[in-house]
Amino acid sequence: MPDIVSFVMQKMISTVIVGLFFLAGGSFAFDAERAVVVKIIDGDTLGITFQGRYEKLRLIGIDTPESRRNNRAWRQADQMASSLEEVVRRGKEAKRYVAGLLKKDMIVFVELDVQHRDRYRRLLGYLYLPGGEMLNEKLLREGYASLLTIPPNVKYRDRFVRAFRQGRRKSAVPLTD
Repeated sequence: MPDIVSFVMQKMISTVIVGLFFLAGGSFAFDAERAVVVKIIDGDTLGITFQGRYEKLRLIGIDTPESRRNNRAWRQADQMASSLEEVVRRGKEAKRYVAGLLKKDMIVFVELDVQHRDRYRRLLGYLYLPGGEMLNEKLLREGYASLLTIPPNVKYRDRFVRAFRQGRRKSAVPLTD
C-alpha cells in the first residue's frame, strides 16, 4: 500500500511542478515533447512512452560506462586503462544516479536534434527533468558520463564540454575525452 501512495504522490508532485512552471510563464526554449518514464535501462538509455508508443531513448552527447559485462565494457576498460570490474561498477553507479532522479511514470520532456534515431533504431534525444534541468548535461556535470559527440547532433556541444570539464574534477576515476 505505501508503494501506491508513494506513486500517486510522486505523480501529483510531478504534474504540479510542471503545471506551476508553465503557469508562472515558464517555457522551454526549445521544441520538447512530453514523455513518460517506463524504466531505466542504464546510465544513458531509458525506456519511455513518447508520442503514444514505447521507445528506447539514448541520451545524445554523452556516454556512461556499461553496467554489465559485455564487449562494450571490455572496450571501455581498455580506453580508460581500467579493469572491467571498475567499468561495470561505475556503470552501475551511473544507472543508480539516474534511477534516483527518474521514477517510473514520471513526466519528462524530450527534445530531438537533427538525427532522430541511431543505427540500433533507438530514439536520440535530450531529456529534461520536470524542473527543466537537462539530464544529459547533469550527468556530465556530476561526473557520471563522458562526452560522446556524434554529428549531426551537436546542438549543445559547447554546453556539454563545459559540463564535462566540471564533471572531470568531481569524478574519482578519470573519464575519457
